[in-house]
Amino acid sequence: MADADQTIIRLGLANDGVVALAALRAAGISTSTLYRRRQAGFIEAVTRGLFVIPALRTERTTLRVATTTIPTALVSHFSAAKLHGMWVPSYYAKDTPEVLVGYKRGTDLPGIKVHETRQLPHSHGTNVGGLPTTTAARTFRDIGFRMSFRVATHVAQRIISDNLATAAELAAAHLVLARRGRAGTVFTRTLLDAILADETHPTSELEIRMQALLRDHNIAGFKAQFAPPWYSGRDGIVDFANPTHKIIIEVDGRRWHSVQQQLDIDRKRDRLAQRHGWVPLRFNWTEVVHESELVIDHLRTMLERQRQLHAA
Repeated sequence: MADADQTIIRLGLANDGVVALAALRAAGISTSTLYRRRQAGFIEAVTRGLFVIPALRTERTTLRVATTTIPTALVSHFSAAKLHGMWVPSYYAKDTPEVLVGYKRGTDLPGIKVHETRQLPHSHGTNVGGLPTTTAARTFRDIGFRMSFRVATHVAQRIISDNLATAAELAAAHLVLARRGRAGTVFTRTLLDAILADETHPTSELEIRMQALLRDHNIAGFKAQFAPPWYSGRDGIVDFANPTHKIIIEVDGRRWHSVQQQLDIDRKRDRLAQRHGWVPLRFNWTEVVHESELVIDHLRTMLERQRQLHAA
């Protein structure tokens, strides 16, 4: 009996605590032995021809049951996001395991949310830790529109910065599903338009546009690639600065590379400038190119405020 238990455990360890009847038979486990182990609670039947070892059960076990019972199923939605290590706020995450299958599969699994779709190309599937799973790009398309726009934008940023998918891959996954009236089509297109717009414009081009904007509106006193008084000789050069009125302008041509790390660096740079009495201002591509009047109005307001402050 001990040898049989060890065999069953060995099979279960390789499959998140799940063992198929066919594998047990192939390993020499007899019907009587199987019956006794079920009676003792050593194994439990979950679906026809499939067993779970309670002692080996993990949060992946139910997902393994689902993908084994329905061979075409992929772990999906918030369950896939967790497998990918995708950052998702806890209040959006789901406790119920989720899988995605082709339309009209005709199988229900207790305790598992089974999503059906007519659009599940082979390219939307991958393997994560031994489980068939939707790709990070498809996963975002399935869950992004279920969040607020602000949160979904940050999730997309993290997906790109964590190298789970590129902006182009996110867009490609969306295009497969996009059609008029489909849930999330407009939401995701709007979000991805912003990502792709930023992704194609390097900071150097944005600096040129910012410089032209200052010149065209007769805003003088700003020096490009300025080394502030606290410049260490290693980093800290700012895009533009007005030393007389102590205003810094930084332009962000790409929001999507190393997002969280870059945000942390930017905050530290801004705090350092503020400690020295300077005012840091940040503008992105959309603001400089498409909302230039707002940028200029804000700059003029800040310049006047600084003039009054230093004149007092």
